[in-house]
Amino acid sequence: MSWDQVISQGRAKDVLRRAITQDRVAHAYLFHGPYGTGKRAAAFAFARALQCKVAPGEGCMKCSDCSRINRMLHPDVRFFLPLPKEMEMEEIVNRMTLLGANPYDTVDFIRRPTAKSSNKQVIFRKEFIVQDVRPVVDFIAFEGAYKVVVLLDAEALGDDTGNVFLKLLEEPSPRSVFILITERPDRLLPTILSRCQPIRFDPVPAADIAKALIEREGRSEVEAASISRLADGSFSTARDLLHDETARGYRERLVPFMRAVYQNRVDDILKLIEEVSSQTRDEVRLFLGLVLVLVRDLILVRELGPEAPIVNVHEREALVNFVKNLPNPRLEQMVNLVEEAWYLITRNVNSKLVLTTLTAGLRASMKGDRALPLVTPLAEQLLSDLE
Repeated sequence: MSWDQVISQGRAKDVLRRAITQDRVAHAYLFHGPYGTGKRAAAFAFARALQCKVAPGEGCMKCSDCSRINRMLHPDVRFFLPLPKEMEMEEIVNRMTLLGANPYDTVDFIRRPTAKSSNKQVIFRKEFIVQDVRPVVDFIAFEGAYKVVVLLDAEALGDDTGNVFLKLLEEPSPRSVFILITERPDRLLPTILSRCQPIRFDPVPAADIAKALIEREGRSEVEAASISRLADGSFSTARDLLHDETARGYRERLVPFMRAVYQNRVDDILKLIEEVSSQTRDEVRLFLGLVLVLVRDLILVRELGPEAPIVNVHEREALVNFVKNLPNPRLEQMVNLVEEAWYLITRNVNSKLVLTTLTAGLRASMKGDRALPLVTPLAEQLLSDLE
């Protein structure tokens, strides 16, 4: 059935199902939670459940309504992405087609920009409300029971467009449903938040991600177990780690990167820093997240031995040998440095500067030396130099 497409999230699915069966569908919902946890899949499932005439409240996945929603062709169900200015329509259509085929696919221009869009702001613009959204909800439904509008990455509305969009929420047309999807509800106008029913999506348990990787992606149990732990509760991240060339490259180069840092192979280090820092902030954070998991695996191996329950099971032998060759590493200090780097990237600090400073701190930690925080007050730096 339709809801089976959503991995885990039993509580959210129950709330939405009850809203339909009890005929208490709200005019606006806020699907919020970490990336890749099923918000988009739930939006598709909810739309099918609202429109399906064969299995009302559930969605049969086979009828004309369900099929056209999946193919993004239903006249009463519209999904919208924030866009860079002057993006080619063919590229937009291609991405929306991929989204319909698999709602867990990474298709947005924020996390996966094109060469043309990488330096452009990705937002919803004011004219988007007038030209695209208003015509959908101003008239009665053509075929379905409801008019459904889904805004992906709704935080990209901003204040100006948000105020224009607010007018639609304040005077909803009959049988219209808005679904706003976001990881950052704090970036939406409070007046918009107050008019939406919030539905929280929690990180997906690793066991559920592993099961989905085996059943949907045809992966082995060993690989699924490794990827599910690296994914940090996001099935979309798990798929990226499998299919995205950049993410897959990060996984394969983590241990060589750590060896290069320890051996101070400057050329190799700078090459990877240049490559990673040229990516989006989300991909830089992905790289740092993978480094963090690797360091935590090193701690587990040090404390529990070769059979420790590590995440990077495919690198077990290399990690065991790595720990043996480190005399007195400050692994907990390494964790703190990587977490600080991750935070700095979220605050828009220059990626290349952060990664360069981080590698110096990681090398000192591997050698057993004290490393200062990446952002250190000048007085503390001077005191450290005098020691």
